[in-house]
Amino acid sequence: MMLRIAAFSIVLALLVGATLSIKLGVAVTNQVVDEARLYADITQVLHRQGYQTRLQTMLHFSPLLIAEAGGCRLVMRRSWAVAGMMQNHANRLAPYGSLRIIYAGAFHTKMPGLRAQIGDYAQRSLAQIGLSVSARPILAYAANPQCQFDPVTLAGLRQYYHSALPTP
Repeated sequence: MMLRIAAFSIVLALLVGATLSIKLGVAVTNQVVDEARLYADITQVLHRQGYQTRLQTMLHFSPLLIAEAGGCRLVMRRSWAVAGMMQNHANRLAPYGSLRIIYAGAFHTKMPGLRAQIGDYAQRSLAQIGLSVSARPILAYAANPQCQFDPVTLAGLRQYYHSALPTP
């Protein structure tokens, strides 16, 4: 019996040592969404639809992308899968119209559910250990009533992460 316990302890110690060496061998870095790339992709789609766009930077928040065409004015910003963000977006985007969320090519009146949260968390976690994956962005959106904007046009967009550390 003691021999089995000793053998189990040795195997367990080897497994822990192996997993720790793998974890220590992978450089964990803080990763952030590559907003410049995401907003450039959104802008490209909107320009093809005849919109003129500009970015309005905001201290401590994702920038606002303002797009105008004819009498239509829409404003959007990147979001993430946190239910508390709805009130933040509603407050900031209220002057532009009622708040909607665009995710996976569809409008939502509230934050997308568990699938979006798991995807967002998995993407961030994989990016921290150096695995580059893309995910569907979650976009908060408001527009005046004249807009006939179709969220399907943004369905193919992906967001990517990059290191938060400045490059030398």
